[in-house]
Amino acid sequence: MKTQILFAVLSLLSTDLTHASNYDEAPFVADACADFSGSWRGTCTTNGQTATDVMIVTQSGCESMNLGGQNVVVGGTTNESHVESDLTTTTIISAAWKQSKTELAGKLIIIQLRKGESGQKYAQLDTSVKLDGTRLLVTARGQDIDASCSYDRQ
Repeated sequence: MKTQILFAVLSLLSTDLTHASNYDEAPFVADACADFSGSWRGTCTTNGQTATDVMIVTQSGCESMNLGGQNVVVGGTTNESHVESDLTTTTIISAAWKQSKTELAGKLIIIQLRKGESGQKYAQLDTSVKLDGTRLLVTARGQDIDASCSYDRQ
C-alpha cells in the first residue's frame, strides 16, 4: 500500500490502538457515482506531519475500485492478508456510497500478528474518500490517528 495514511497507521501499531465507533449507515450502491479513477498527487497530514503523496485509483463502475493498492468492494467487505518475514498484516475494508454519490464512507481495520507472539496490534479507522469539485479528499480518523489528504488529478 502506497498511501501515507496506511503507512501512518502501520507505524502507530507499535502501541495499542483499539477504537470502537458506530458505522450504522446502510450500504448504498449508486447507479451513477463519482469517478475517482486516475493518478492523483497531493499532500497528506497525519497527526501534524505533512508529506507529499501520489495515489493511483482504478475504478470499475460504482461497485468496486482499487484505492492506492487497496481493493474496495462498495456495499461489501474486503479482507486481505499478507505475510512479510514473521509479520502477518490483515486489512479489512467496508465501504458504502453516501447519498450524494460523490463520497465513499467506510471503515478500515488493520490487524498485525507477529509469529511467536500471543498479542496482536489493532487499529480501526473511520474513512472517507470524496470528490470535491476537481479535488480528491481522503480522511481517516481513529484513536491516536487523524489523517487527511488533498489530491489533484495529474
